[in-house]
Amino acid sequence: MKVEGLKRLSKEEVNAISIKVLQHFDVNYFSIVRATPIEALVQNLTNYSLGYDDSAHLGYANDGSRILGCYIPSKKMILVDCTLKKVPTKFNFVLAHELGHFALHRKVIISENEDDKITDCDKQIFQKKRQLETDFDFMEWQANYFASVIMLPTDILIKKLIEIRKRLGLAWKGRVFVDDQQCNQQDYSETLRLLMNYFTLSKTAIEIRLKGLNLIEDQRKKGNNVSSIADIISNINFSERQ
Repeated sequence: MKVEGLKRLSKEEVNAISIKVLQHFDVNYFSIVRATPIEALVQNLTNYSLGYDDSAHLGYANDGSRILGCYIPSKKMILVDCTLKKVPTKFNFVLAHELGHFALHRKVIISENEDDKITDCDKQIFQKKRQLETDFDFMEWQANYFASVIMLPTDILIKKLIEIRKRLGLAWKGRVFVDDQQCNQQDYSETLRLLMNYFTLSKTAIEIRLKGLNLIEDQRKKGNNVSSIADIISNINFSERQ
């Protein structure tokens, strides 16, 4: 696959675009604390130039990996495998990833690809570690990072986090503390659980985003936690049926 016209955007640039997408949905989007209504947001964009379908099984790639989502640049079309709707945390992240392709890669041309589409598979695309060497690598990293920041916008996430910590009767000093003591582990786990339920995302996705914003003071022994955005997907079993 050859990618033409890709801009190698920074984290700050991707985040700025995610904010514009949210404010396109609602100009006063950040006036209240809310979980990102990702499906409603995508449906709203179908009134403009985006196509969207989540009604079909997308099947498997040539290497046997399951196709979770797809973006077709020439048609500005998002496809998500219908079975993912059974597991909202997975569905939300994959749909946000595909929206990232639309928001960031509308003008990208995929050549040397007879299907003219970006196919996102569980094994091929969501690798645990990705070397950012090719345009395709950057394109997938951008879509993954976009999914993280649009589902967990900084201001909203911080306000919800503070609200949850106060509800649990825990002091707020700017970061969530966790170490290997059982009481701190329990407080940390409960904080993550409430964030997971509110934002309808996986524990790993929440934890990665908090770490990326330096909102966790993690004193656990090395190996007890995740450390990169790629682990959001590597810690999800996409083959499970719930």
